Amino acid sequence: MPVTVNTSDGDSQMRVIVQGSEDVAVVVGQSVGLINDAVRSLRISGLIAVALIGAFAALVGLWVNRLGIRPLRAATGVAHAITSGRRDERVPEGPANTEAATLGSAMNLMLDVNAETEARLRSFVADASHELRTPLTTLIGYADLHRQGLLTSDESVDDAMRRIHGEAKRMTTIVEHLLLLANLDEHTAPLHLVPVEIGQLLQDVAADTRVVQPDRAITVDASAGGEVDADPERLLQAVLAVVTNALVHTPTSAPLTLELNVGPEMVDIRIIDRGPGIAPEHLDQLFDRFYRGDGTARRKGRGSGLGLAIARSIVEAHEGRLTVESVVGHGSTFVISLPLRRGIRGVEVSPSG
Repeated sequence: MPVTVNTSDGDSQMRVIVQGSEDVAVVVGQSVGLINDAVRSLRISGLIAVALIGAFAALVGLWVNRLGIRPLRAATGVAHAITSGRRDERVPEGPANTEAATLGSAMNLMLDVNAETEARLRSFVADASHELRTPLTTLIGYADLHRQGLLTSDESVDDAMRRIHGEAKRMTTIVEHLLLLANLDEHTAPLHLVPVEIGQLLQDVAADTRVVQPDRAITVDASAGGEVDADPERLLQAVLAVVTNALVHTPTSAPLTLELNVGPEMVDIRIIDRGPGIAPEHLDQLFDRFYRGDGTARRKGRGSGLGLAIARSIVEAHEGRLTVESVVGHGSTFVISLPLRRGIRGVEVSPSG
């Protein structure tokens, strides 16, 4: 059986096997120094490899922690902070060009949009409360006068009833407008789409407007055609809202033009007034709910501040858009753009003049 023995000098080892009889023995040996050196080198290489793999794994762990786990923990912390009421907290976006940075940026954008929505909602509720408080105060005031016996004549009672009826109608209008806006926002407002000829609609609007303000010069510049698929009542409501806005905010001496432009794909309704115009700083907020600019309508006690907001929502529900251009001192132009009926698209018609 082979055995391993040390050489006489002790510097190396040999693998030895002995065979033979009592008188004769054959000893065969082989130095194992090279094998031991190879094993030793392999052991050292293995240890070095394990150390390198461990170091690499540690670096990968640090990299994953820095680029992945740490940003996720930060995002979780921000989520808990926002839940506890600290709404101004934002997620650190992390190293650039990483998934964590993309996630952080998306979450911050969502939080910013949500904060803006909440701010607009609070402003909307405050404005709605203000609008309803005024008629409610009037109703309570007249009720108190009656309870105190201060409405002593039939004339005073009739006047009180007239005012109460007027304020109640105003409240009803505000509530109906708010409900309509809510339904339009949720895309639940029913639209009964039928072919509507815009030229005829503008003629009807002009006729109604001349009854309201007979002293104002109102012209219609519309060609035949210009059919759209629309809910006629809602579309009429949108156009009248824009026209009414012009009547309220411009003097009766300022002419008003209703113009129709029919393009290959779209119909443009242009409501043009020659009033004082709108300052640039008011244009972005013009379609906000309850926005009145300089407060002219509030001082006159006319309008709810919802007309243009409703008009834009109605137009957008018809896959259109409502925009405005204005130059101070020269007037304003509101443009309602609606898609032509599919069967007549591709044919351009100019105004008739």
